[in-house]
Amino acid sequence: MSAERIESADVIVWGEGSRFAQQIAVGPHRLNGDEPERVGGTGTGPSPYDFLLAALGSCTSMTVGMYARHKNWPLERVTVWLRHSKIYAADCSECETKEGMLDRIERDVRFDGPLTLEQRSRLLEIANKCPVHRTLTSEINIRTRALIDRALLQIRVLHNKTLRIPRHAIVAPENLEMSERMWLILPS
Repeated sequence: MSAERIESADVIVWGEGSRFAQQIAVGPHRLNGDEPERVGGTGTGPSPYDFLLAALGSCTSMTVGMYARHKNWPLERVTVWLRHSKIYAADCSECETKEGMLDRIERDVRFDGPLTLEQRSRLLEIANKCPVHRTLTSEINIRTRALIDRALLQIRVLHNKTLRIPRHAIVAPENLEMSERMWLILPS
């Protein structure tokens, strides 16, 4: 059987099924996420794509700043502007994908301080090496599993034996089978 406990998570997000607004816990930090009113949200927080851009922008600024400090360069401030859009793949000469739509993130970076042209050029190279940039441009594997709440579902193993599971357990979707009145966890 494929059930395991959730020991920890870097980020936990929850919200009502009838609204876009979400509560987000990132360690000790609490954030709100939402969609703008023009698309049916209430505008109580950034959209998911806003958070994605914020992750890339903050990582870019932190990485460039760390590099400049390590080199003792006179970088006084880094400002990053980001935009997300969907474009036709055919309109992107440098992209491998040639059909359909793809995501484009435009990032403009300004380095303030008495830096040389060579230093500015190197900082721009470093901006493209921040960990979030590398993650977004690499192959990404996202594993999604169903979380079962035993208070809401009656869970039994085949042959009518009761299965004791923690209050919340993760069960791989391929190990679930829906019957008329209960979920069955199939043997792996």
